[in-house]
Amino acid sequence: MKKILLFIFSTFIALSIAIYSKRSSEVFASKSNPTWKTFVKNSNLEVSGHKTTQKELEAARVPTPKRAIAEENNQFANDERISFEQQAKIIKDNHFLIREERVLIGDIQKRNYQDEDVPLEMLNKINPNWKDILGHELLRFQDDDTKVMIKEEFSIIQIQNGKGRYVEQVIVTYVLKDGAINSYRALVDSETGSVTDTWDKTISENYKRERANLSLPSENNSGIITR
Repeated sequence: MKKILLFIFSTFIALSIAIYSKRSSEVFASKSNPTWKTFVKNSNLEVSGHKTTQKELEAARVPTPKRAIAEENNQFANDERISFEQQAKIIKDNHFLIREERVLIGDIQKRNYQDEDVPLEMLNKINPNWKDILGHELLRFQDDDTKVMIKEEFSIIQIQNGKGRYVEQVIVTYVLKDGAINSYRALVDSETGSVTDTWDKTISENYKRERANLSLPSENNSGIITR
């Protein structure tokens, strides 16, 4: 009888891990090769947006996924990105907490917020146009012919004092008229498109050493996702 119960329990645990791994992988799969969007201020001080071109990525010295992986590990030289199974293993091993297909950060130890039956008051809503709002705002005080390139990294729920806020982690890269480049990471309110925090302002110097296939978070003391 004990052996039967042990077998049932072991099977349940194995299935739970498999389901969690699959769900986590699906959450991050869309971010495994994230797209950039470019916003440009023209001479009339108007801002327009478009999908970032390969030429713009090269001008900003952003490596393609294939080249970035190959530079770090030659065994991936012929692959566009790491396999789905490898992504799943990395995600499972790091035990990320997920709610509404978003990474949980902040005060996440007080309650099991990963269980969506646990109530969580949200302080904002998700605006599908948050990136456009952000792009226009970032160019508001910039000179004409300035470009700003934005890439989504993670969709997040940030919890503080028992309340949640939808935020997005992004990479922001400025390309100035003279070719100068300035990059940093930011947290952005998912409703207003406003920047709530910035860090890693030397990213343009380190970007070539980063894997472009999949960005995985860890938490520092402030709750911000970092490398």
